[in-house]
Amino acid sequence: MYFESLLDAVLGERQIFHMIECPVCGFEEIYYEHLVTKRLIGRACRQCNFVQKFDPLEIRNRSFNGNSINSSPTQIVSTNKEA
Repeated sequence: MYFESLLDAVLGERQIFHMIECPVCGFEEIYYEHLVTKRLIGRACRQCNFVQKFDPLEIRNRSFNGNSINSSPTQIVSTNKEA
């Protein structure tokens, strides 16, 4: 429940664009797109408590190559207490 609230606060309205295996924990890393514009807005891993919001100006001309999406992070949120 807390993680969904964090996603709401950081990413806002969203839908799942793609899921890959998280390179850190092996769980699902989910890429999200905006509901209306269909532009990539961020990625998150529930297991790592990691949320990254993409800079809208850096998203243009983005291509998906199967494992990574090049981006410049504008906001990274980690709820990991060790960090």
